[in-house]
Amino acid sequence: MEKRFSSGFQSQTTKVHKLVREKHLKDLQIMDLSHSCHSTSEEICQSRELKTLQILDAELDSLRKTARVYIQQPNSQVFFLSNVEKARQDTKVKIAKLSGQQLKT
Repeated sequence: MEKRFSSGFQSQTTKVHKLVREKHLKDLQIMDLSHSCHSTSEEICQSRELKTLQILDAELDSLRKTARVYIQQPNSQVFFLSNVEKARQDTKVKIAKLSGQQLKT
């Protein structure tokens, strides 16, 4: 019985995550339309990356503390095991850097 309950709960959680991702994708599309007329392509790219990092932060926040997270090495297909807190810290640093760059432009 526990397996049925856990798999049912897991499918519900998956549905919720899917709905959240769909909403974020709609937000990205709206943001793209509003920026396309007023911004340069570099600003749009930075804006997209910032929004993606914010979504990643929200997704990492929804994971339990003991969850396994794999971090991809830059410019490669190699992933290394990490933990949620380390991944969140890295994401926060990247968000801060991009936010600082957007304020300068």
